[in-house]
Amino acid sequence: MNAPQSGTPLKIGMFLFEKVMTQRSTPVILTISPGRIVLASADRVVADVPADQVRTKVSRVLKVNELHGPWGKWMLGAVGAAKSEDFTDAQATEVIEAQKAAQQDPALAQLELARTVWVGQPTTADGSWTGSLSSMAKGETKMQPRIAPMVDEALLAAGVQRA
Repeated sequence: MNAPQSGTPLKIGMFLFEKVMTQRSTPVILTISPGRIVLASADRVVADVPADQVRTKVSRVLKVNELHGPWGKWMLGAVGAAKSEDFTDAQATEVIEAQKAAQQDPALAQLELARTVWVGQPTTADGSWTGSLSSMAKGETKMQPRIAPMVDEALLAAGVQRA
């Protein structure tokens, strides 16, 4: 897919899993611009790299976005691990405001992510019966397979290559 010619970045609130099978993940804002990918937590820039240095794929089993880059392999999830921090109000506002601008940009109209505002939450599935029922009631298992392909499409449009 050709990268949309727009200066408007796409932003989405995701959870960074630096390793598999962890109880914690880091809430990050993924900023996708033509030719550039940035991951930032509430207090630091985790990665700021040219898009051509990153590879992407959606995991078949976990339905998370795998990002392969100078750091190795990281996973981005729409829903965080049970013991993860929530997004700060400032992070949520940043995503909402950026996506309002993206929705108004005709160059981004082809991308589903441009029409989506998402700031994830930690899962309520904490290993307890109550947590599992709460997770099912909130539809958490349905969110990851819905969000991951949108993020993948936007990453590819920005110049990231398929892993």
